Amino acid sequence: MVQPRGDSLWNHPFTAPAALCVLYTVAATLLFSRMGLLAHLEDIAFCTPDSQGYKAIADFLVGRAPRPALLLFELRPLFYPLLLSSYHLVGVAGLFVLQWLLAVATLGVVFLTLRRHTGSGWLGLVGASLLALHPTFAFLPLHALAEPLSFVLVALAISQLLRFWSDRHGGSLALACFLLGASTCAKPVYLPFCLSVGAYGFSWLLRERLFSIRGIAATGLSVSPLVVQLVLSCLLTGQATISTAGRYNFDERFLPVASGFERGLGFVPYDSAEARAARARYPSHADKLRFVATHPVATLQAAAHLLKANLLSASAFVRGASDVPAETRSMHALQVWSGWLNAAMAGVHALCLVVLIGAQFLANRPVPGGLVFLAAMSFLVLLSSVLTYWQGDRLLLSAVPIWAVAYPAIGHALAAHWRKANRASPVPTGA
Repeated sequence: MVQPRGDSLWNHPFTAPAALCVLYTVAATLLFSRMGLLAHLEDIAFCTPDSQGYKAIADFLVGRAPRPALLLFELRPLFYPLLLSSYHLVGVAGLFVLQWLLAVATLGVVFLTLRRHTGSGWLGLVGASLLALHPTFAFLPLHALAEPLSFVLVALAISQLLRFWSDRHGGSLALACFLLGASTCAKPVYLPFCLSVGAYGFSWLLRERLFSIRGIAATGLSVSPLVVQLVLSCLLTGQATISTAGRYNFDERFLPVASGFERGLGFVPYDSAEARAARARYPSHADKLRFVATHPVATLQAAAHLLKANLLSASAFVRGASDVPAETRSMHALQVWSGWLNAAMAGVHALCLVVLIGAQFLANRPVPGGLVFLAAMSFLVLLSSVLTYWQGDRLLLSAVPIWAVAYPAIGHALAAHWRKANRASPVPTGA
């Protein structure tokens, strides 16, 4: 960890993140009021298919609705519906306040993580701004969706990972695994991230021979969110699952697109007749996997097409709900801005990938392995977006809490390496 430098506001430990969160909240409240969204919170909260699914589970868990279809329990992990059920106590407005607090907490955690890791409050501000400038990040708390909860959990996990890589304290690693497990049980897209850190933590435990009662207890704590999810899903469905959303999206959405490219049709919408025919030609999941394995060119074409479409997409959440009147001028401006921002960040992702690959060929590898790992995890989340589409840039946003920390920290590491190399270079003397 690096001690913050200077007396700037952005280097104060509590004033800076508090000021950032207050300013962001005031700006968002004014924007929501201008667009007329605050008067329609109940119409907006459950207007998407995903939010309606979460609501059905949440209502069932508190005895306010009959048991939903088995498929819904298989698709949706239970941690977010447990939080969502609180709307029966606090109302939809209270739910919005709670989710907004989770969103601004994410900004604060990203800021503090970068400030502690780099010693620069300005870099902390850059990282938090990468999240805050995304319109979808601001609008998602209006909806009953898992992102506000999962984002703060992932941001806290990254903070603990960086702390562990700095001081090698096993408690930080165990807490990071716990938080990643909880985030996965809210948003399954983080499962590869969770499993990777879990495997690393287990290998570190074996290498350090930490088999004390304390070490075993920390290990049990770190896996407890996944255990709870698996037990609850087994009780509710008869089989232990975290989520089948990845498989469902692969079967229902990605496979028809790959089939469309194989047949020379290009992109095929999931609700089209051709998509239904493709699913009928390959009825089982094994058949679909066999198709993509035996048609690598069509599969890569489909993945490239969907990745490009997602990376260059605009926000689909700036209006709130289709039947809610909104101030269209602001809505259009925000959609245009989100499209520009996502296009710019697509270039940043490509640049970062090139820089990281090039840095591995330098003599002393200036970027720490932990930061390379975080960047790789953000790339993996972005790549997973090819399994589905039609949600605007929501699919991209799951990666932002990771790369909002990783990219500024990588830039700081490269700058420090460059300054060190310049100081070490001999100064030429005159004749």
